[in-house]
Amino acid sequence: MTHLELLDVSARLDQERDDQAACTLACRLVCLHAEAAHAVVVSRRGEAWCAIGADGDPGETAATLPHLCRPGAPDQVAGAQGWHVAQPVDEGGATVGWLVARWPTQAQARSGVDLLAAFARLVATRVVAPRLPCADPGLEEVLVGSSGLMHAVRQQLTLAARAPFPVLIRGESGCGKELAARAIHRLSARRHRRCAAINCAALPDDLVESELFGHVRGAFTGAATDRAGLFDDADGGTLFLDEVAELGARAQAKLLRVLQDGEVRRVGETQAHRVDVRVIAATNVALDRAVQAGTFRADLFYRLDVVRVHMPALRERREDIPQLTAHLWRDYAARVGCRARLDDSVVRALARHDWPGNVRELQNTLAALAVNAPVRGRVTLADLSTEWRARESNTAPGEADEPGGLDAARRAFDATFVREALCRAGGRPSAAARDLGLTRQGLTKLVRRLGLNPAAIGSRVP
Repeated sequence: MTHLELLDVSARLDQERDDQAACTLACRLVCLHAEAAHAVVVSRRGEAWCAIGADGDPGETAATLPHLCRPGAPDQVAGAQGWHVAQPVDEGGATVGWLVARWPTQAQARSGVDLLAAFARLVATRVVAPRLPCADPGLEEVLVGSSGLMHAVRQQLTLAARAPFPVLIRGESGCGKELAARAIHRLSARRHRRCAAINCAALPDDLVESELFGHVRGAFTGAATDRAGLFDDADGGTLFLDEVAELGARAQAKLLRVLQDGEVRRVGETQAHRVDVRVIAATNVALDRAVQAGTFRADLFYRLDVVRVHMPALRERREDIPQLTAHLWRDYAARVGCRARLDDSVVRALARHDWPGNVRELQNTLAALAVNAPVRGRVTLADLSTEWRARESNTAPGEADEPGGLDAARRAFDATFVREALCRAGGRPSAAARDLGLTRQGLTKLVRRLGLNPAAIGSRVP
């Protein structure tokens, strides 16, 4: 087969949009140009073999797959119907499948090996790698929601789990960034090792360095013994850095060195040692703006922002609130021995709320409701807190049955406008107030009137 003919085959395969059709065409062309009796593209699914495309009489080829398609296997296996040859299909440095063909004689098999290898390269991008357990039912139970946004999030997490690169998870506080990070670890090849986590905002810089990288005896006051850091504990596994934007300049520099070289040096130590850790970082701050503001290293940002996952706010997926409420209520009600059911009016009231604290706020609301709810019967609006009843009494009649309305839309717009002003100001209330044309006290009152978390005044919500 000439080089021009091979280019023509490549063009024909590129025209096929469906991967299975492309693999089937490749098998047909192998039989045509290499005079093979049978050709098949296979990929392994656990202990089973999945044929993606095939042409010709399969005969005994299926029986030879366990002998051909494995590491260290021979290139050829003789059978009653002829000689079977397998070529690995490699994509991204990993074997994702095999192209297997059968010829009547050994001489024909030898002459067709090179052509088979060429076709294996041509179908490499069409063979789907054996998926990690994305269809793990636990993923939908942890990240609950049937909206298009949540479906896309679960797909993103599955794809992120299959890659070996760092992951950056963006999203507001309370929207489930840590759950997403642990889901990536559980679906990845590192799931049998530890997933360590640290909140970078909860500790001062010196303690963060000691927690991450460890220290040796005498490195600082109180360092009485050597101590391994989280990078050592998570060796072979995953390290989750929550609120990574809060890391100090020195810790950022050391983290960059680990990501670049794969080496860790403990505080007070002169020798570095290698570690194999996948880093997943999370932040509710727009890191690109933090880079512009000079509070976050640009080179570290580009090292972390390889695979990006966005966790949507709860108000962006209101259609998931009833399903999420039912899921959480079953758990909290069972914990306190409550058998009462939520009235539809309560579920509608919950769906109308903006939830500035996202899923965490919904969890706390339902937990408190489970404590105060009757043991049996129905939980009605009367069982909600005073603040909730006041909010519902101010709802216009036309808005009571709809999770929207003019007032709700206005409140949502105002809340978004205030959050964006705080974000532009880098979380500085005085600067945000000037941007909005308000005083500092006026901004505080507006945040409270909109039902936002008062702590949001000093936070950096994207």
